[in-house]
Amino acid sequence: MTTTTALPLWLETCFTDRLLRQQPASPPTMASSRATCSLLRRLLQRRLGKAPAAVLLDDLDAPVVSALRDHLEPERGTSARSRTVRLAAIHALFH
Repeated sequence: MTTTTALPLWLETCFTDRLLRQQPASPPTMASSRATCSLLRRLLQRRLGKAPAAVLLDDLDAPVVSALRDHLEPERGTSARSRTVRLAAIHALFH
């Protein structure tokens, strides 16, 4: 997939191909990964002012991931450990 791929399509492909087929993940891992992706998608939509289908993989960059990290702890009350788990879920999508 190219970087001009819609982020929701790319995420779905990651879940169906990578997390289910290539490296089967446990149900709790899948749920955590989906929740992380949902938070990331909503953050991107707010930052970019785009509809969900208009958010591209290209829009996902290091500053956005940093913004998510910064959003999780103070604004959502997420512990440092949970924040690390969320960031690991994003990292896993790229490997």
